[in-house]
Amino acid sequence: FCFAPPPHPMLPCSNPYGVDHTVQAYRTTDFVYWEDLGVALPLSSREGPGVEFRPCVVYNPATRLFVMWYEDRLVKSPYPKSGYSVAVSDSPAGPFRTIHKHVTMPGRGRIGDFNIFVDSDGIAYHVRTGFDVVKLDANFTGPDKLVSSFRTPKPSEGPTMFRHGPSGRYFVTAGTGCCACVGGSSIYILSAPSPGGPWTFQGDVGSNPTPFDPHSASNYVTKAQGSAVFAVGHQIVWLGNQWNSGLAETPPGPRNHDLLYWAV
Repeated sequence: FCFAPPPHPMLPCSNPYGVDHTVQAYRTTDFVYWEDLGVALPLSSREGPGVEFRPCVVYNPATRLFVMWYEDRLVKSPYPKSGYSVAVSDSPAGPFRTIHKHVTMPGRGRIGDFNIFVDSDGIAYHVRTGFDVVKLDANFTGPDKLVSSFRTPKPSEGPTMFRHGPSGRYFVTAGTGCCACVGGSSIYILSAPSPGGPWTFQGDVGSNPTPFDPHSASNYVTKAQGSAVFAVGHQIVWLGNQWNSGLAETPPGPRNHDLLYWAV
């Protein structure tokens, strides 16, 4: 549902999700100017047609491959409507080739938004809505074992995972559900001494302190939902998304005008 002025606080939103997604790669040295590197994951590398969600790429120094996890929600399939797929490439610009489909993850979390985090010891973790933290295998292409689970104060999604260097603690952010996140989302913060937990809720840094008003477009600090957190030098960068471009077209048009929110 989307924010709407009074007297209608919430209205069903248009479907922002097309079924022919590709993944585009960009490169920057200063986060101001970006170079378009072209299509990193072509449609031919997906099982499709279906909605492709939340690609996440990490580098594995042991295999010298870039590994992309993504969620594929297929239109027609003998499998459940969505699942995790894994693709690899020699270059971050691709082309990536899918090597695993419908990857089954341990735990009770649902297939949905997720994030991949690689620790300083070279071990990779997959955190997904639900919430479960799963250690990945040595190739980063499948699960090894479930290491922890946790809950947020209210149902939420879109987890990101990172480690704070000076403190050595691990953090996960998550946000309450939103319609293409035009109105924004909370930013729940949880921390733990290790990926295995225990995870402790630290607060919400994404909601404004004013009482929640379903008619207001100013309930949240940003008009986005978190999708990545990473370090640049000594700063931690938070990246949030809106998924609202292409809504005026039927079926939904290209997502090349989606808005990105950056915070440090």
